[in-house]
Amino acid sequence: MDINAHRPVFGEGFSMMDALHSCRRTVPSLEYYDKLLLAIAGSLAFGLAIGVATSVALEVGLAGGAVFATLFVYDAMFRNPPLPTTGARAAVLVWHVFVIVAIATAIL
Repeated sequence: MDINAHRPVFGEGFSMMDALHSCRRTVPSLEYYDKLLLAIAGSLAFGLAIGVATSVALEVGLAGGAVFATLFVYDAMFRNPPLPTTGARAAVLVWHVFVIVAIATAIL
């Protein structure tokens, strides 16, 4: 049995609330850190748009967007940092090996 068989088609009693409810079922909800990443990218894009669309220099617009994005980075790193998972020790080891190899490659 089709669960949408009882629903009217467009124009026959279809409301905006029906459209919203169907979108909520199909679009996954964003987690907190996903929203922070979007806010960081949006801040930089807004700074770029200010630099392109106004008399403000492009570099100044980008710098303003970067300063605003820093607030979101601060929040993600210091106010609400992600909690370590069970594999945190392995991640720390891999990170330090990566840093040492990158430095050794740059020096040699």
